[in-house]
Amino acid sequence: MIPINSPHYCGVGSRDTPDDVLEQMHGIAGVLKGMGYVLRSGHADGADLAFEHGSEGQNQIWLPWQGFNYDSPQAQGLVHTGHYFLRDNWMADKIAAANHPAWSKCSDAARKLHTRNVYQVLGPGLGVVQHDTMSKFIVCWTKDGKASGGTGQALRIAAKYEIPVFNLFHADAMDKLEEFLTNV
Repeated sequence: MIPINSPHYCGVGSRDTPDDVLEQMHGIAGVLKGMGYVLRSGHADGADLAFEHGSEGQNQIWLPWQGFNYDSPQAQGLVHTGHYFLRDNWMADKIAAANHPAWSKCSDAARKLHTRNVYQVLGPGLGVVQHDTMSKFIVCWTKDGKASGGTGQALRIAAKYEIPVFNLFHADAMDKLEEFLTNV
């Protein structure tokens, strides 16, 4: 059972994350679990599932709809507990729309995928109701080291709320993450 006051972090990234970085993410999730951190992620192939496997159930997994990506070969062996489904929430939708550069062009499914990032970063209180439950930091990988792709939505939200991001695309990300964790 996860203690209610455990600190959270967001572990996300590209579905095309290189294998060596996926292994690194799996290891990071295990270390952070040992430190008492709870993963927040989105159950997509690649980075999300690497973190999810490494967290060994000490997680909050936000799904855009019931059954999302359960049939993925990479998701095999995971116990689907700790999975939360998006609920209709005008505030989450508003935050998602405000942080997406082309919200009006997104399909309903894409909007749900981007809205789950709000919960991954800000938690169920959306940074308002329970400020202390926001993710303390994000560990990710993007193809260009910037706020790009689907992960870009989480990174834009993190920037707005001044949540540190450690993008493993950058060679110094692990050193910065270790320094951050030492000083928390």
